[in-house]
Amino acid sequence: MIDVQGEQVSASERFALRELIADWNRRLDRGDIDGLATLSDPDVRVTFDGAGFEGLDGLREFVSLRRSTPEVARRTHLNHVQAWRRGERLTSRSLTLIVALVPTPSDRGDGSPQPSWVGYAEDELVWRDGWRFAARSFSRWSGDVLERFPIAWQETA
Repeated sequence: MIDVQGEQVSASERFALRELIADWNRRLDRGDIDGLATLSDPDVRVTFDGAGFEGLDGLREFVSLRRSTPEVARRTHLNHVQAWRRGERLTSRSLTLIVALVPTPSDRGDGSPQPSWVGYAEDELVWRDGWRFAARSFSRWSGDVLERFPIAWQETA
């Protein structure tokens, strides 16, 4: 979990950061490794549900596992960006939702969108002629908060 100590950034900085995170997510969904490399520090660290990926080679491996494919289209959404400045670095946390669209063989060609992952992205950014991702950590939403949500089958029993 990120250390939230530091000066909270302004609303305009948070909005710009939200756009940067959204751009990174879109490039991930498309499998645009070159685009992700321009937004990331060369020594970037990505962690997804505990699996770690280091540097640009690790980023390439991560993209190969998490991008959209002809079988499953993925869209990574974010919400509620919080961010703090700590010297020459920014740290942020945002709610993240990954939706998968699995095509069906219907004559309409549509599919069924399903939430495939819900959790938090915690980011560390460094200034390199613009903000670059030094680390991204994706943690599945779990714990005491999630346990307080009712489960449909328990309510009907």
